[in-house]
Amino acid sequence: MLELCVGGIDDVLLAAEAGVARIELNSAIALGGLTPSQSLMLQARTAFSGKIIAMVRPREGD
Repeated sequence: MLELCVGGIDDVLLAAEAGVARIELNSAIALGGLTPSQSLMLQARTAFSGKIIAMVRPREGD
């Protein structure tokens, strides 16, 4: 199974077009990945029919 780490709706759309089976949805990938917003999660669910795993990390750092 191919999983892709994505950081925004554009990445989600590319993953869907490429036939990726599962995505890890993040925001702020440059900071190591943070919890995506509710809005991004809803957009991703609409655009992507595969499995979505959301990063749960509310802030940068340890």
